[in-house]
Amino acid sequence: TSAAATLTLSRAGSLFVFTGTTTTWTLPAVANNTGLSYTIKNRGSGAITLQRAGTDNLYDTTTQTSISIAAGATARVVNDGTYWLVV
Repeated sequence: TSAAATLTLSRAGSLFVFTGTTTTWTLPAVANNTGLSYTIKNRGSGAITLQRAGTDNLYDTTTQTSISIAAGATARVVNDGTYWLVV
C-alpha cells in the first residue's frame, strides 16, 4: 500500500510506503487489534509523523503519543495489546 497524504492505517495492509514530502499517519486503536503489525517505509523527502489513535500510546524506550520516521527510514510497529511497540 502506498500513500502520499494523511492516512489512517487499516487492517487491509501490513506494508505502507510513503512517497510524498511530509505527512501524519494514524494507527488504529490498540483494542481488538492485538498481534497486528505494520512496516512503514519512508521513500519520501520529508518525515512521517506516526501517531496514536485516541488515548493509546506507542512504546519505544518510553511511552509516546507519536514517533517521527525520517526520509529514507523504516519503522515497524507491533500491537501487544497494551501499546504499539516500536521494534
